[in-house]
Amino acid sequence: MFFTGGHSLADVLTEPKTLFVSGIKDETNTKAWGDLLIAHGLVNLVEEELFATGLFVPLENKSEIEDQLQQLIEYAWHPPQGQEQDPIQAFNPSIKSDVQVSGIVKNFRKKRSKTFAGPFSKAKVTISFVVELFLKENGKIICSGQGKGKGKTNSKAVFFQIKADKIQFDKTSVGKAARKAVRAAVQEMVKNYENIR
Repeated sequence: MFFTGGHSLADVLTEPKTLFVSGIKDETNTKAWGDLLIAHGLVNLVEEELFATGLFVPLENKSEIEDQLQQLIEYAWHPPQGQEQDPIQAFNPSIKSDVQVSGIVKNFRKKRSKTFAGPFSKAKVTISFVVELFLKENGKIICSGQGKGKGKTNSKAVFFQIKADKIQFDKTSVGKAARKAVRAAVQEMVKNYENIR
């Protein structure tokens, strides 16, 4: 038996820590991002990426915590004006887990460029996305990670694709950029976490 990715036998035998994502805050001031489905999609994406590390397992969706998670996600995405505190402090939920993760979409940019070839022109849009994640134990931030993602499209419109009330991160350039940013942020956060364990 052998282990890869720098994990020792002790790491493999350690039971994963339970986690919940308390929300992602949108600091981009992008009007098109008002849809809560984007917040839920990003939260699910963070949970998926953290679960894939083998170090964490999301709490099971039990009916008694679903309403609390919904409140936290809604509050974090666009907090009421003048009440911008940590969602955990705002609601004091009864959700119990080993760790809690929160995040911020720090930057979302679109850069348009045109190329000309004789009488023809072609427009291209480059999308960049920056996410920062924070890992808390016992209510205190113990590490963080930031990730950037880029995508390109020939379309003038830059949107997430929504299907069956879920964001399809692999269907659009903005979705792919978001996935890259979240994956990079999780990788950096996990690296920092493993250095302090």
